[in-house]
Amino acid sequence: GDIVYEHLVTHGDVISARLSKDGSTAVFGTDSSRDIDHGCVFGAIDLKGPIQLKYSYASDPAISYQGLGGMRSVAVSYNGEIMAAGFWEYTDTGKTNGKVFYADLRVPMLSWYHGGYGEISALDMDASGEKVVAGTVDGKVIFWGGANSTLQTSWEKQWIKGMVTDVGM
Repeated sequence: GDIVYEHLVTHGDVISARLSKDGSTAVFGTDSSRDIDHGCVFGAIDLKGPIQLKYSYASDPAISYQGLGGMRSVAVSYNGEIMAAGFWEYTDTGKTNGKVFYADLRVPMLSWYHGGYGEISALDMDASGEKVVAGTVDGKVIFWGGANSTLQTSWEKQWIKGMVTDVGM
């Protein structure tokens, strides 16, 4: 049947979602269009047994300018234990900003976030959750080779002029 979490309605519309390959976890990201005082959310829903919210993280309400921003892309490890979210926002100067969030759902807690990339347009991770790749609207690709232990990028490179619309691992 359908899964509905009413408390998410105040945080905006779900704009990204993925299912772990083993079917145990659904992850999602919202925008902040419904109420700019609540910010954006990314989270995970446990699909084993009774359907329940496994984890959620809400960005600071001030992080989105006039409700323009969101967790545009999400990724989840094969077994549903690790997730990442790609965030974008418009700032009060009219520029875009982006961050990548990484969470260990076994703990559950936010492990790290890293920003300053420009608008994150695509995100993926490998089956183990140890490698994460993100793309930006201005053509950069960013890679973390040991994402589970560090927030430092392994490399970042400008590949194209224009938006990276999809990345995969």
